[in-house]
Amino acid sequence: MNDGKFKVWFGILVIVIVIILLYRVLTVETKNAETLKAITATKQATEGELLMSENKDHQNAQEEPSEPQLSEKELSTVLQQLQPHQFHEDPYIEAKLLFELKSACKRNKRQLCEGVLSRYQTLEPLIKNYADVKKVPAMTELGQMLKHGMASRSEQPEVFRHKARKLLKLVLNSDNAYVISYESLYFLFSGDAHGEIIPISQWLRSQDSEYNRMVLMYSLLKIAHGFEPAVIDGESDFVVSMICNWRDSVCGLSFDDYFQKELMPGMQKDVDLLVTHLRAFANEH
Repeated sequence: MNDGKFKVWFGILVIVIVIILLYRVLTVETKNAETLKAITATKQATEGELLMSENKDHQNAQEEPSEPQLSEKELSTVLQQLQPHQFHEDPYIEAKLLFELKSACKRNKRQLCEGVLSRYQTLEPLIKNYADVKKVPAMTELGQMLKHGMASRSEQPEVFRHKARKLLKLVLNSDNAYVISYESLYFLFSGDAHGEIIPISQWLRSQDSEYNRMVLMYSLLKIAHGFEPAVIDGESDFVVSMICNWRDSVCGLSFDDYFQKELMPGMQKDVDLLVTHLRAFANEH
């Protein structure tokens, strides 16, 4: 009799565990899909011009070998108006982030945005679009890479992986919350048609490329958060403010609250694991 009751309760326990596991799997997949869909929609809406310009640059690379130039007077004006640098010492990266942030700031008002929109207004006569941003000189290796060395999916696989790996290492070693945050989207959407640039599937023991790219993005955002300047009272962390552009539900949260709310425990562990691997990768010679 006792043996029969044990079997019944054991059977019920197994069923409950299966139901819980199925729920967690479905919840993670749904949340990942919703997040990726939201990011994609926002990226298309806010960076359409940026992406089209970059694609055009790749397509016309051989037709237009010389980059557009500002006149000496215009260049002097732009460099002067970019001072003091708020986001990066490289004038090209400063102009690029300023241009990209101004679109996000139109939807997500925060104290940082007041300065961004005010500074961009003074630059707008000379920098109206991404093609104009490309006229600003790059003074650092990272700036040169972001300006000229972005990996294009039209390139040979080994060339693509080499450029993407180099860019990832430079981004990680920038120790810059703004640079790492924004470039995390590049690595999310660059895909893996040419093969992985780092062995994420091996590290995570996962063959789900979409999931792995999501973990990579979140890992970069977590690293970026560690380099954030002090948060002003009543404001979200910068990283969360950027995420807020595609997920209204997280606006106002701290990064730690966002991390706990939006990511399931299994993904949180994978993010922490990948953060460790990325830091080791950044220090490789």
